[in-house]
Amino acid sequence: MSKRTCSVEGCDRPVRGWGWCQNHYYKWKRWGQPLNPNREGIVGRRFGRLVAISYRDGHAECRCDCGKTKTFRSSQLVTGQALSCGTPGPCNWRSAGAVSYGTMHARIRRARGAAKHHACVDCGRPAHHWSYDHQDPNELAEVLQPRNMLAQYSLDMDHYQPRCRSCHWGFDRPGARKVEQ
Repeated sequence: MSKRTCSVEGCDRPVRGWGWCQNHYYKWKRWGQPLNPNREGIVGRRFGRLVAISYRDGHAECRCDCGKTKTFRSSQLVTGQALSCGTPGPCNWRSAGAVSYGTMHARIRRARGAAKHHACVDCGRPAHHWSYDHQDPNELAEVLQPRNMLAQYSLDMDHYQPRCRSCHWGFDRPGARKVEQ
């Protein structure tokens, strides 16, 4: 009976598990592949919301979809332990299709507090609502029940302003918004 050797090209050590020698088996267990992840194997690859932009000494600098950069061990990337930069906010939110009008308003209240703690941006009176400014090019819309009303909203919190009831209703009324030129 002949001894099997490691299936990695150029390695003649005896097989320990999964067709690899002990050395290559533990590399697979640590990095998700039997060879060390290197500059050629990591840079440019996507890992969840992260894209590796540089590699040095076992660490990869990654850019998150939210725009921030952060350094991770390459093993964290290839094993799926690191999928985003971890910053609270958009990089940890679900996809746009899963975020509803109500969810977005709840996130704004959680991040900025109740609108009543702010002054209305139009008249200066105490605000009652967070109002979408209708300036986001990636605007979303949802039909709200039971009134069967179309509500437009954004996933970008920078597009929300505090408004009192009358200013909010007047602002959202069709044709009432001022068009920026």
